[in-house]
Amino acid sequence: MCSSDLDFSDEERSTHIADAARDAGYDMKVIYLVRNISEGAFSAYSQLLKVHGETRSFSEFLQDWDPQYALFLQRVSNLFGKEALIVRNFDAQKSRLAELIFSDILGLDFCPKEAQAVNRSLTQIGRAHV
Repeated sequence: MCSSDLDFSDEERSTHIADAARDAGYDMKVIYLVRNISEGAFSAYSQLLKVHGETRSFSEFLQDWDPQYALFLQRVSNLFGKEALIVRNFDAQKSRLAELIFSDILGLDFCPKEAQAVNRSLTQIGRAHV
């Protein structure tokens, strides 16, 4: 499963997912791609501007912003164990995500071709191809 919205914050649902995976004999791996802090902050702020009509300045936003990286990692560790965590820097890997997952993590000799997609989020350099 791949989702930027899966944060395991619903404890009952998350426990059910973890229990179901264990009962089915899955060796769970959670791949967590973390943004560089400055890129992540700007991306989060841009999303608030675009989707929620944010009115604070970027500096005001930064005073309250918490990317909650540590909280997410603790939740995953509690649910699946530390050995289930695979943490990588998204900005360093974004040009080779298929290779990262299929070759580096899964150890397969197969790597699908990546389709070019437009990053529709606002970035400091405008729209970028990923």
